[in-house]
Parts: sequence; C-alpha cells; structure tokens
Amino acid sequence: MKMFKVFKAQFVLAAFLVFNLCVFCAPAAIYAAGTTYYVSPSGNDSNAGTSSSSPWQTISKVNGINFAAGDTILFQGGSSFSGNLQFNSSDGGNSTTRVTVDSYGSGRATINGGTGSAITISGTTGIDIKNINVIGNGRNSGNSGGKGVDFSSCHYCSVTNSDASGFQYAGVRVITSDHIDITYVNAHDNGRAGIISEETSWTQMSDHIYVGNSVANNNPGDPSKTTNETGDGIILMYVTNSTIEYSSASYNGWDQPTGHSNGPEGIFFWSANSCLIQNSLAFKNTTNVGADGGAFDIDGNNCTQQYTYSYSNYGPGFTSYSPTDGGSGNLVYRYNISELDNHAWPSPIWIAVASKPNNAKFNFEFYNNTIYSASSVLNVQDWNAPSNPTDMSGVHFHNNIFQTTGTKILQDDPASTAGTYSGNIWWQSNGSFAGNGYTSFSAWVSGTGKEKINNVLVGKNADPMLVNPGNGEKIISSNYLTAVTAYKLKTGSPALSAGLNLASSEGLNIGTRDYYGNALGSTHNMGAYEGSGIDTATLSSVEDTVTGTSNNQFQYSGSWTTGTSGDHYSSSANNYFQIPFNGTEIKWVGSADTNQGQAAVSIDNGPETIVDTYLSNRTTGVTLYHSGVLSSGQHTLKVRVTGTKSSASTNYYVYRKYRRGP
Repeated sequence: MKMFKVFKAQFVLAAFLVFNLCVFCAPAAIYAAGTTYYVSPSGNDSNAGTSSSSPWQTISKVNGINFAAGDTILFQGGSSFSGNLQFNSSDGGNSTTRVTVDSYGSGRATINGGTGSAITISGTTGIDIKNINVIGNGRNSGNSGGKGVDFSSCHYCSVTNSDASGFQYAGVRVITSDHIDITYVNAHDNGRAGIISEETSWTQMSDHIYVGNSVANNNPGDPSKTTNETGDGIILMYVTNSTIEYSSASYNGWDQPTGHSNGPEGIFFWSANSCLIQNSLAFKNTTNVGADGGAFDIDGNNCTQQYTYSYSNYGPGFTSYSPTDGGSGNLVYRYNISELDNHAWPSPIWIAVASKPNNAKFNFEFYNNTIYSASSVLNVQDWNAPSNPTDMSGVHFHNNIFQTTGTKILQDDPASTAGTYSGNIWWQSNGSFAGNGYTSFSAWVSGTGKEKINNVLVGKNADPMLVNPGNGEKIISSNYLTAVTAYKLKTGSPALSAGLNLASSEGLNIGTRDYYGNALGSTHNMGAYEGSGIDTATLSSVEDTVTGTSNNQFQYSGSWTTGTSGDHYSSSANNYFQIPFNGTEIKWVGSADTNQGQAAVSIDNGPETIVDTYLSNRTTGVTLYHSGVLSSGQHTLKVRVTGTKSSASTNYYVYRKYRRGP
C-alpha cells in the first residue's frame, strides 16, 4: 500500500503541474479514446494517422500525442523506425483497459534505439507493448546505457512477443514498478543483462514482476560497468511476489569486466521475497572473474525453485546466498535436475549464510532433486561461524539423488553436513564414499547420525541406476524439460519407492507432481523422478542416413545438402523429412547453430509446433523436439523447413541428424 499512496501523490502533483503549464498554451490535437493509429515509413506526420491509408511517419509524431485507455498505436510490420518511443504520466490506461503498441501487416515492426533506449515507459499505468522488436547499436558499438524496453515507476504494463538486442544495459529493464508482465521475450546480445529488475535504493521493492516463456541467450556483460557483476541472463532484484517460469538462460556472462569478485548468473533472484522459479532451463552460463557463473541463484526469503534443469554451467547449478535483511531464508528446492555444473566450483549446490537471521535460524528445504556432478555434490557454509554461528538445524536434505564421478562426495567443511539428512541416496561412481573426513558411508552415518530416523537407517549408499547419467539430453528450450530421459530410474533401481513420505514425516507441502509431470502418490522415489522403472531395452535411435518407407526409416521431400561432417540440411521453405514409428514417444536430435532457422514439427499431420534451431554457439546432439507421451501405436513425425528465422540468425537452415525415442 505504501507504494500506491506515494504514486498517487506523485501522480496528482504531476497532473497539477501539467495543467498549470498548459493553461496558456495553444490546445493540442484531441483524439477520442479508443482510437487506432498507424505509423509507416511511407506515411506523413501531417496525416490524420487513423487509418493504414493515412498513417503517421515518425516516432517523434507519436511522442507528441497523449494516449488514453483503449488507444492502439500500430507500426507497420517488417519496417524499422529510428528513435526513442516514449510514454509518460500523460499517457496510459488502467489495470484492465490498456494503451497498446503493436505491429500491423506482415511481421513485426522494429524500433531502433541506436545509441540509446528504444522504448521508455515512465510514471504511467496500463501500457502494453506487443509484437515489436527493439534493437540498439550494440553493447560495444556505441549504445551507451541503452535499454530495449524500460519500465520506470510503472503499474500494470507489459511487453510480449519481442526480440530485444544490442543494448549496453539490458533488453528489458524494470525499476520501482508493480504488475509488470514480460512474456515471450528473446533478449540476446545485450550487456548488463537480458532481462533485469532493479531499484534506485535498498529500501524500495518492485512487486508482482512476472517473466514467462522468455529466453536470455548470449548477454556477455556491460563493458562500462567495472565495479560489480554483469552479464546475467534474467535477474530480478529487490522484488516481492514475483515469478520466473517457462524460461531459459544460456551462454551469458562470458565478457564481463574484471577487477571485482562477483559474477553473473543465468536466472537470478536477488534480495527477493515470496518469489518462484519453475519449469525453466539454464545451461552453459559462465563468468570470467572466477566467481559465480552458475545456473540458478536465489538470494532471498520465502522463495521456491522447482521443475528446473541445469547443465554444463561454469558455476553451481543452485546457489543461495542469504539476504541482508535479517530474514530466515525459508527456501525450498524440489524436483530439479543438475548435470555437470560447477566446472570451477567445489559443488553444484552452494549455500552460504552470510548475514545471520534475526532469529538466528536459517531454514532451507532441499528434497527430491537429482544431482550428477564431477566433484563433491554440495557445499554449505556458515560465514558467521565459529565466533557467532547460525542455527543450521533448519537445513534439510531429503529424498535426493547425489551422484559424482569425483573423488569426494562431500566437502570437508563441517557446515556441509549441518542440519538434517534423511532418505537420500549417495553414490560415487568408483564405489567409494569420501568426504567430511570420512572414508566410508557407514562411518559417516555412525559418526554424524545422518541418514537415520529414530536410529533406523533411511539413506542409501548405492548406484541409483539412472538411465544415462552424465549424458543428459542437450535441450535448448524450456518447452522440452521432460525430454531429459537420462535422469529417470531404470527398472530395479534401489531409489524406486525408497523415499520418505515428507508430508507425513516432516509436515511439508510437497506439491502435486514431480519434475516429469507424474502425479505424486502415497509412495515416493528418491530423486526428481516419481514414475516407474524404465526398461532401457525399449529405447532406440535411428541415424538420418537410414532411408525408406518402413518404420524407423527417414523419408525426404525436396533437396537436402550433405555437409562435410555428415549433417544434412536445407533452407528451402516447405522441404521436409518424416519418419514413421511404432511407439509412445519420439525426439528429434540434431544441431543448433548461428545460421539455423525455424522448423515446423508435427505428429500424424496434426498441429505444427514451431521449433527455433538457432543458438549463439554451435552445439550438436541437441534435443530439438520432444513429442511427450503418445498413445501406444503407429505414428509419424514430420519436420518442415519454414523459411523463417529469429532476427539473431544469419540464415534459415534446418539440420536433420537422428531420431531418438522408445
């Protein structure tokens, strides 16, 4: 309520000043609310602007008009407009009826911010940006501090279906605002961050910031910022009641300036309260200062992360650095998968209690996650010990799978086994158990009392029998999180039905489903998968050189070129390949690269799904499409070249490599 009271006072004052300033001015043109306006490079600013046959021409003309609830401004699709589109307190709608900025005709219009920002929205309510791309001159090419879409002191505003690139600061920025929706945004090749929320002081918070179905790829760092970390994918700072979901972050942070100790993250809540990360993906994020560069990070209170997948990040898969407001954490991590994160860190799970909570107790729940590492699996640190230690009894690890190929499964820091450990399965691939000063699982259990309830052993030291650990599917879209078959459990796994019922034993609200969407029952597995064991004999793969008209054979239409590496590709619209099969699931595995375009994928000639095969770094063996579970029987997968691409791609190629699935 405080923020709204302040805003109303500022709004009334601003309205009074504008009124007085305009008392002796010549009246501006007046338009009826609910009017649609058109802007085209072939237009003229002296036109009425209210039809596509009589459009305005420039952003300057648009900036000179005050827009009200129900108004729509349409820029001609496929055209580029230079300048800084601006909306302020004289413009706007309300929480239900908005001012809308959109494209008309074919494709999206582009606002070119050049050396500065493209769209600035300040001190207003109810502005929606739709189907508009924004570009700048580049983070290293003359764009100084620019933002693609910049919300400042705004309420009930949004941006959707936008490509934001080439800004030194960020593709999308939010500052001191509430009820801002950022959806279907592709923020790439920016400096400070792809998408960011921040504040001007430590005492302000933004509220209800939502990021959904968005991508932050290849945001390397801001060359002008040398005092702190840059190059985050999606970072929401000083926020409450906010959500990041169905989104991905990759290849961020590789070119931030050095000279300080903090690094960027893929998806990051910082000084947050009551926030959620779910159904999201982070891979190959990095840093060049030797710190951070991880997948997901939550620094805050009363936050949850669930149903996420991270792989091959420089830093940890999961980071939690306690907030500085005296809160107790109350963080929950559940049904997540991490593969081979922490290339230069001691563990894929890094928890640091830096500031002691006001009640001295830190609360942290980590359950039903699957962690596959090349080093120790977790590292918990109490930075207040030993002189003023935090009460770590609220740190709980339950029903997790911890597997490593390294020589140590636990760090030797005593805080790494603070709190409660029960119902977890531990496995070093060499069959040993080392860490925390112990050389066997039995000695660790006996010496620490971990993995026991009422003196009964509930943890395990055994191979969990994951389907293909260390070779998880290289998905590049959060749409295909459930395609990660590698971390399901094989038939006969000791983790099947071996987990604790945490609702009854710990009083936890454990949710309704696992990572894969399986409903939770009365018995529980260890790890992120709650389904039945997988018979790996039912899995098969087919290379794209196997052609014919029978099941598991490729059929081609149009011309497909064979590359030197054996890849086959085409850029001609409506060329396609298809493969009939008998089964319940199929994956298309191929390559993603900087010159690749979009494909349309269908099952049994049903509705097409558009799959973007662009990635800022060439990657092979990528799971580009996953059908999900199909009815048992005969099906056909079809992949069609669309002849379309993202603005970041240099060409329209679609590559075919092989089909994989049961």
